[in-house]
This record gives sequence, C-alpha cells and structure tokens, in this order.
Amino acid sequence: FLLVALLSLLPTALGEPLQAPPDVWSVYHDWSSLTEVLADLCRTYPGLCANYTAGFSVEGRALWVLNITNPSAPGPKYQVFFEGAIHGDEVVASECCLYFAKRLLENFTRGDPVAQAILNATEVHVLCMVNPDGVERAKTATDYAEARKNAHGVDLNRNFDWYWGM
Repeated sequence: FLLVALLSLLPTALGEPLQAPPDVWSVYHDWSSLTEVLADLCRTYPGLCANYTAGFSVEGRALWVLNITNPSAPGPKYQVFFEGAIHGDEVVASECCLYFAKRLLENFTRGDPVAQAILNATEVHVLCMVNPDGVERAKTATDYAEARKNAHGVDLNRNFDWYWGM
C-alpha cells in the first residue's frame, strides 16, 4: 500500500500533471489493425516473409501466421513457432511477437549477422494473436476474466491435451 501511495505522488512531485493513461487501442493492435500490419510486412519484405492462416477463430477471424526465412539459404531448416495473445486480455504478448518479427526482418535486410544466421538456418512462424475473439471482447469488457476466453467460453491454454503428441 505504501509503495502504491508513493508512486501515485511521483508525477506531482516531479511537477508533471497527473494524466489518465492513453486509450489502449490507440497504442496496441486489435485483430483488424494487426491484419493490416502483417500484410504490410509481407509487401515490404516479399522475399523474406509470407502470411498463411492456421485456421479461423470461432467467430471467423483468420489466425494469421507470419512465415519468415531466407529462401536463398539451403535447407533443411529448423522450425520455430512463436505465439501471443492466447488470452484476449494479454495483448502485450501479441505486440511482443509483432515487434520480434519486425526487428528480425529489419535487421536481416540491414545485414545484421545474428538476424542473417537465424533466417539462414531457421524458418520462423509467428502467430501474433491466437485468440482474436477474446481480444475483440477485451476492447469493451468490464470483466477481463471473460475476455481471456475464446467465443466458446474456453480458456485456451487450460484445454491442451496433456499427451503433447506422444
């Protein structure tokens, strides 16, 4: 409690006015804006990345996967998968995946040796938003516990098979 009280005084102590946080959807991507950004990345880096769909959400939204690799490098290649926003109220995970994909593409084209080594030996698959229905619900939700779930009311990572393909 004391820490929260002290932190709340910090802007006033620094002489800055206390302001409400910005609208989260002016900072983070919802499904529609993420779809546009992924398409833009594919247009900007046509030889390095392509979008494909891993299927559709309950409400019919495409589950876009960004495939990133250097097609000029010989294979076989390692396959790596990243995913974010399995819960609709966790959009920061989606942003982390998008940031990673952008930096990897930008750094590869700049000649960064680490990015080049990764994409020469690896095919990277990035599913930024596993639960787009939950993300859309989170935009207006007052109970974020419900926004975690998909449109069937399922908390997705509580529903995995425990055999894991074995």
